[in-house]
Amino acid sequence: MIQNINRLLAALLACGLLNACAAPRRPAAPVVSAEQQRQQKADQALREWLVLYQRYQGMSPAELAKEATRLGELKRSETVQVQQVMVWSQLRGPGDLARAVQQGDELLKRAESASWRPLLQVLQTQWQQQRKQEEQVDRVNAQWKDEKKRADQLNDKLEGMKAIERSLAPKPLPTPEASR
Repeated sequence: MIQNINRLLAALLACGLLNACAAPRRPAAPVVSAEQQRQQKADQALREWLVLYQRYQGMSPAELAKEATRLGELKRSETVQVQQVMVWSQLRGPGDLARAVQQGDELLKRAESASWRPLLQVLQTQWQQQRKQEEQVDRVNAQWKDEKKRADQLNDKLEGMKAIERSLAPKPLPTPEASR
């Protein structure tokens, strides 16, 4: 009986040693929850939107115009509309930024859980601030033009007064030599 137990212990010890010599086990893959998978997909989609926006920032006005035309010809989905908003924000033509902000607001009101929503929210804030600054620059430029016009009018009046003053200056008296 003791011999059987010794044999059994020796066999178990041999199995343990053989198991220790075997290739190391790989750690089990971390278990990813459904929420983590959803977040990873959302992060990837957001990165793709950001890459697209950066691509639009690097385009020339002619390339942006072509892209706007191309997007205008596509079926009007939310994805296409977001791309249009991004292109309009880069065009810098009269009313393009205002159109981008307005369309972006409409998209944000309609879409609750779109992959582009976080990026568009950040961009909307930036574009609204930029639009306010552009409006302020326009107001300052209009004031400057008014002041310049006023200064030009005052300068014209001053030149007119100088001309009147010159015409009123006494004429020199004839010299006695000139009368002979």
